[in-house]
Amino acid sequence: MARPQRLEAWNMAAQKITTDLHCRQARPGQELAVADTPGLRLRVYSSGVKSWMYRYRVPILDSDGNPVMAGEHSKTRLRKMVLGVYPAVSLKEARRLCQEQKNLRSGGGDPIEVKQLTRLENVRRAKRERESAEQDAFTVNRLANAYVEKYALARKQSWRED
Repeated sequence: MARPQRLEAWNMAAQKITTDLHCRQARPGQELAVADTPGLRLRVYSSGVKSWMYRYRVPILDSDGNPVMAGEHSKTRLRKMVLGVYPAVSLKEARRLCQEQKNLRSGGGDPIEVKQLTRLENVRRAKRERESAEQDAFTVNRLANAYVEKYALARKQSWRED
């Protein structure tokens, strides 16, 4: 008797990674959990690309900023954050990155929102630097005026008459 497809997908996600060998042997379509680091998973896409993901839950908030309750517990939503691509990010490095995100979460922050705000600030800083560099850049008019002041007037004998 064939098992339902959904149950098979659940069993694949239940496999645990403990060594780098498990990472190398992961096959497309799998999502493997890291045994000693809750929330850290290695997802293998159909293309063969392997990405480290940090999965966590955040409370759903109402318009006043209070958690929406479902009985005794607050409702939550699942968030997924990509930490890097394997093998560029090793298992050891992925564990460290995941722990950093968990520390951020314990401080009350949302790692995805922090990452988006950091990226937005970097874009704004780059734009300010580019605009500053454009203002400091020499234009043809500024170069012409500088040439006239430094060289042309000094070498022209009739500059007092002009």
